[in-house]
Amino acid sequence: LAAGYTTLTAYLAEVLWAYIAMKKVVHNSVYDMKKLSVIGIGVLLTAVLAPILYPYIVIRLLILVILLIVLWKNRNLILSIIWKGRKNDEMDKK
Repeated sequence: LAAGYTTLTAYLAEVLWAYIAMKKVVHNSVYDMKKLSVIGIGVLLTAVLAPILYPYIVIRLLILVILLIVLWKNRNLILSIIWKGRKNDEMDKK
């Protein structure tokens, strides 16, 4: 368990260091920091809540069902984002 939190802390430090270095070199941000912050906070909340909710299977299953419903309702948006990314990758190869 401690190794997971140590790895998470190291990754966060690496992201912060890369962002600071990029800002010094490029003087601009190539990342969408708002989006990355939301993702980072989500990962941290999941890392904190997962061990707390471990004994409560009903709550965990309810969260899973809600997550699956949200993903299903937004599947077209998710797929369009994935396909857009693939098209950009293919154009970069040409």
